[in-house]
Amino acid sequence: MGDQRIEALRAALNVAPDDIGLRRMLAEALVAADRDDEAIVELKRLVALAPGNDQVKVMLARCYARTNQQGAALVVLDELERSGGMSTEAWQLRGSLVASPR
Repeated sequence: MGDQRIEALRAALNVAPDDIGLRRMLAEALVAADRDDEAIVELKRLVALAPGNDQVKVMLARCYARTNQQGAALVVLDELERSGGMSTEAWQLRGSLVASPR
């Protein structure tokens, strides 16, 4: 079912590539399917489309962390901190990255 949903969302994005809601649904579906590398691509597009969406940035940082890209995750979290967008989840993620560097 997950692959069908992902393909349907990709087809919809071919028609409406700047649809933020569809792109977020695709990114979330990819994360749920443990397809983090693909999710990172979609989340980066989302950040470009909606740069003020801090939740998307936290999702991006989490995907970076899950793919052993801790440096990239920390860069995203640093940018969030500078902009005042650090949620509890973002602080927890940062703490886990700093406490157990790989």
